[in-house]
Amino acid sequence: MKSYIFGRTLNAVIIVLVIAVSVFVLLRLSAGDPARIRAPVFASPEVIEQYQRDFGTDRPIFEQLGTFLSGMLQGDLGTSFRFQEPVTGLILTALPRTLALAGAALLLSLAVTVILGSLSARRPRSFWNTLATVLVTVGQSAPVFWTGALMVILFAVNLGWLPPGGFTGPASLVLPAVAVALSIVPTQLRVLRTSMSGILREEYIQTAHAFGLSERRVTFVYAL
Repeated sequence: MKSYIFGRTLNAVIIVLVIAVSVFVLLRLSAGDPARIRAPVFASPEVIEQYQRDFGTDRPIFEQLGTFLSGMLQGDLGTSFRFQEPVTGLILTALPRTLALAGAALLLSLAVTVILGSLSARRPRSFWNTLATVLVTVGQSAPVFWTGALMVILFAVNLGWLPPGGFTGPASLVLPAVAVALSIVPTQLRVLRTSMSGILREEYIQTAHAFGLSERRVTFVYAL
């Protein structure tokens, strides 16, 4: 067990380092010198050099990468070029709302998956199975940003039921949580429905029916 945990932790560290280096290199290849991007359009060479000294981009590229990685290991991700504030502080400010959104979307997707997946597996030719098939098809084919935009137009702009953006309270989580949940549900629903369809044919399920247990108990307690 200890060797397994160590191996998984080492793999995670290596993956994070590879991603960090890749992002650093790709951003430089695609965007160029951040100091030149941040400087005014018609800035003089002296002004650009000052920006490079301020941002540290006047140093060799490997030294910049080493500074970035060492700072990342210490929790220092540098200063945002856009907001002129520490990146770590910006992440920590947004983290509680991000976790709230992720938690709400996960709970919603699990609730829909468990109920709809179990009912559709129990009744393959019912309305529930048709609804599950439609939901899987739409969820897999429609990107989350598209469904999110449609929901904002319908429920926030046209109907005015929910806020279109920002965070003003629990109501602000409804639209983004539903949009994210719709992207999670298809995979979970397919796995659960397929597994349940096979489990419901097992002998111990038939035995539970023979003992007179209700269909709901057999489905949601024993099979699930």
